[in-house]
Amino acid sequence: MTIAAQYIVVRKDLATKYGLGVLAAQAAHASVAPLTSQLRGNLDAPVREAIDRFTREWVEGTFRKIVLEAESEQDLLSLMERLRSGRLFGRIAP
Repeated sequence: MTIAAQYIVVRKDLATKYGLGVLAAQAAHASVAPLTSQLRGNLDAPVREAIDRFTREWVEGTFRKIVLEAESEQDLLSLMERLRSGRLFGRIAP
């Protein structure tokens, strides 16, 4: 059985600049962003129709989240490029 999981990558270099509270808030925003951005794009549709298959599997599952760290912005950008080349979904939250 496959379990849908959401991976959140946090930049380690920002912990000293902003503190853990800010990083935790940003990670929380990153966690709900895929769901809320899809719902906002189609507020009149039933939820099942408004979200993609991957988000639906995550919502219907255990909401599993795996939080990882990147040493720097360059490491994060490199990871994103590898994800995209493997046809995986990913986005960088501001």
